[in-house]
Amino acid sequence: MAAIKFEKEQKEIILDKLKKYCAEELDLEMGQFEAEFFLDFIADNIGNHFYNKALSDAQYIVTQRTMDMADAIDEMSRII
Repeated sequence: MAAIKFEKEQKEIILDKLKKYCAEELDLEMGQFEAEFFLDFIADNIGNHFYNKALSDAQYIVTQRTMDMADAIDEMSRII
């Protein structure tokens, strides 16, 4: 799987949230370098789990919608 890459604006938002969380919840002040290093670690080691879960959720929704359409088509064919 390819490495997870973020657009510059996305990365800045994520880093700000990560630094704020660490400061407020863990009483840990984190500089830009440390936050970027931590984000890279998360993306490389944990990100694929979130990505795969999102794909699984999307696949479930598409399957459900496809089944709904098939049911609707089947119902229409009985009416005619």
